Amino acid sequence: MSMGMSMAISWLLNFQMVLVITVIFLAVAWLIWVWHPVNLPPGPIGFPILGYLPNLGVSIYRTRMQPFRIFAQLSAKYGKVYSLYMGRKLVVIVSSCEAAREAFKNPRLNDRPMMNAFPQACLGVLCGSGKLWQYQRRFTLHQFRQFGIGKSSFQDKIAEETTFLLQEFDRNADNPFDPAADLHNCLSNVLCSVVFGKRFHYSDDEFRRIITILEKQFEIAGQGALMLFISILSHFQPKHIRQTSAQMRDFISNIVNNHVDTFNNSKLRDYIDVYISELENSQNNNSSTEQLLISNTSLYQTVSQLFAAGTETTVTSLRWSLLLMAAYPEIQSRIQREIDSTVGRNRLPRLDDHLPLTEATIMEVQRYASIVPLGVPHEAAEDTTLLGYNIPKGALILCNIWAIHHDPEVWPNPEQFRPERFLDKDGKVDRPQQYVPFSIGNRKCLGEHLAKMELSVIFSHLLHQFTFKLPEGCDKVNLESSLGATNVPKPFQIVATKRE
Repeated sequence: MSMGMSMAISWLLNFQMVLVITVIFLAVAWLIWVWHPVNLPPGPIGFPILGYLPNLGVSIYRTRMQPFRIFAQLSAKYGKVYSLYMGRKLVVIVSSCEAAREAFKNPRLNDRPMMNAFPQACLGVLCGSGKLWQYQRRFTLHQFRQFGIGKSSFQDKIAEETTFLLQEFDRNADNPFDPAADLHNCLSNVLCSVVFGKRFHYSDDEFRRIITILEKQFEIAGQGALMLFISILSHFQPKHIRQTSAQMRDFISNIVNNHVDTFNNSKLRDYIDVYISELENSQNNNSSTEQLLISNTSLYQTVSQLFAAGTETTVTSLRWSLLLMAAYPEIQSRIQREIDSTVGRNRLPRLDDHLPLTEATIMEVQRYASIVPLGVPHEAAEDTTLLGYNIPKGALILCNIWAIHHDPEVWPNPEQFRPERFLDKDGKVDRPQQYVPFSIGNRKCLGEHLAKMELSVIFSHLLHQFTFKLPEGCDKVNLESSLGATNVPKPFQIVATKRE
């Protein structure tokens, strides 16, 4: 046998051995991957290591559908509670109100996942877990009540800020403009008055810097979602993410330092002053929870998260409101008739005015748009169960609020915009239990009362003063939304006509 033949046979045998070993390795990897802990919720099988991420990516690329719509389609196949792997992370998706209530009343499912890209975020009121989060939530809710949030008296502060918004809209009257920036200015200033103790002029350079940073922060929150599933990405943060985080930290630090320099314990001006007061009172307290709460890092994180969650979502709700009024002028006219007959033309609406159609329309906007369609992720703190299924420690829990709000068994023709869904036969406001725009359970939106007041005051004032329509030459409203962490309408322009 020639030397060449021997080498060929040897190479072939080695190749076959490598091939067999590779096949065995892949088979074992596949078996390990598809093996589930006993009695997990059913769901699709993904790829080794990457899980369902490639399937999701292909679906988004091919259909341009948002993830929450794709997850709703999977729910139709696998049930109202199902599971899949995103990367190596087990994700349980809940798509019914009943299942969500069962899940989020379970204290073992009330943690937040650790964001490896932003580890200090776990000290904030939105992203914290365990006793630290419980303490911070109680503390913040108490201080919000002390500042009047949720009380009818606070509407005067919102109404005062809304007058500046109306002035901006009046300057643009009868001309196409994008309302997003003016709405963001208004909503941010309401929160600034509570947290910082001051409002800013819309043209103020410092205020413009705040708004820019907040917008970038919210974009970062969406980009950081993928890092929940592929942790290695957290080690490769883009430069703009690091810069924006540093800018926000510097901005809040400067405000805190100014508060420290001018602090007077007998005259607490705002949330930051209250925090500083609590710091002084807890210096002799040995409670590790309170020490974590009252720290510069947790203050920065809480303020940052309050602004990110407390402005962007309400701004988006109001953007959808104005866009839908232009899309449905007959509904807009009915709301204006209701406001005029109840309130008149000589004053602006108040919260105690009886405006059921106006209130029902706001609710239908929140149902139709479902601004935070997948809620904020929860994480299982311990092994537990949900509706008879085992949920292992570390699993992520997502509540598909959009799917709950678009369940045809609850909401006939859910893609239609119909405020009458929230009115009973007597014309009174009816709130079905499946209406959950602020989520469910102990971790429902911290700013729910504030958001409701803001939406009611600002929306009713805008409809009292203006009629909204499409720019000339635009025949159809684009009601599609952009891909992102929230369900945001695509950028649009609108015409505000001053009402006599």
